[in-house]
Amino acid sequence: VASTKETTAPFAVTLKVTETTVTIATQLSEPGEVYYAVLPSTSSAPEVRAVLEGTVPSAVTAGSFTSHPYKLTEAVPHEHTITGLSASTAYNIHVVAQDFAE
Repeated sequence: VASTKETTAPFAVTLKVTETTVTIATQLSEPGEVYYAVLPSTSSAPEVRAVLEGTVPSAVTAGSFTSHPYKLTEAVPHEHTITGLSASTAYNIHVVAQDFAE
């Protein structure tokens, strides 16, 4: 059985917040996809499966998406800006990452 040791810790971090946008950066330790859902801060945390499937009922429409995957193929930070948020409104961003099966 082969074992691979992760040398880069995966993360998700908020980089910039404006009145109607937020920019997040994510990095995985291996190729995969990152999914996220933006919810009002008063909403309960969604199930992981709902974030993966894009079926979070209380997700806020941010631009043309509420939960959108993007592929990460290198262990470097990738930035993504979420638009269409309402000013003076608190949100929580729920991030789920899934590596590609080999």
